[in-house]
Parts: sequence; structure tokens; C-alpha cells
Amino acid sequence: RIGHARWLRNIAVALGNGPRTDAAVAALRAREHDVSALVAEHVAWALARLGEGPSARASGPRVPDAALSAPTTARTARPPPRPGSSS
Repeated sequence: RIGHARWLRNIAVALGNGPRTDAAVAALRAREHDVSALVAEHVAWALARLGEGPSARASGPRVPDAALSAPTTARTARPPPRPGSSS
């Protein structure tokens, strides 16, 4: 399972790669200040792609599929080991 934050990140990326619609912008705006830095970062990217954010990357390339498996904020963050595990 990917977890709720990564699921929301995937949705933000999908909306950013899709056509600009009022519904897409509204959905992204609803998560613009999400407590998860992972989600907030990707929402800002998606809004910029749709021409709704301050970023100059709005007309940049789409996020490649490989980038979805290694988000910038999760590369160094590791969950604590489960109780009773040897790792």
C-alpha cells in the first residue's frame, strides 16, 4: 500500500498532467496547504502546470513515471521500524 499522502501526491500529479478545468483547480486548491510537505509540493507543481501558480515551470515537461516512485521529500525519510522487527 502506498499510503494516503502518496495517493494524494499521485492525484495531484495526474491533475497537473491533465487539462485545466475548474474542477481540477478547485481540487488542487483544497490541498494547497496540506500538512504533508509531499502533497503540498506536488499540488504547487500541478497548479503551476495548469497556469494557476507562481512557478515558471508551468510550461515545463510532464513528470516522468519514474519520478513518481521516488518523491523528493521521501528519499531521506524512513518510517521507524515496526515493533518486534529485526531491521
